[in-house]
Amino acid sequence: MSELIKMAARRFHELAMTAGSSAGLSGAFLAIFVFAALGCRSDAPKSVSTTPTTTSMPTSEPERPKASATDLSEGRRIHSQKCGACHVPYGRDSRSPGQWESVMRRMGPKAGLDTLQHRRVLDWLVQGDSLASR
Repeated sequence: MSELIKMAARRFHELAMTAGSSAGLSGAFLAIFVFAALGCRSDAPKSVSTTPTTTSMPTSEPERPKASATDLSEGRRIHSQKCGACHVPYGRDSRSPGQWESVMRRMGPKAGLDTLQHRRVLDWLVQGDSLASR
């Protein structure tokens, strides 16, 4: 810490102790201002990159492994039975695959789904009734 900052901090402390007087109060505010201004100052040089940076942002969600027709059929049945026990199940098209993953993380435990059931329902929500093979 530079000597000037230490001095401003000591002066602030002294003036704060006599803050009962208007001179002490205004002096305390002045010391705070100086302390804040000096404390925010950085002697370190700031490096600015002139090289443009490019980050590769995925344009779509990563592709999931395809489930079998049997797995998708089971996912559809579990979705209807478990999710439909509490509310009208939302249609598969109402959410993106990433949104369905989030919904399933939150709602799967509430529906009492085990890991395999969770996977099957999520596969059905994301892939539908396609006859894809693994």
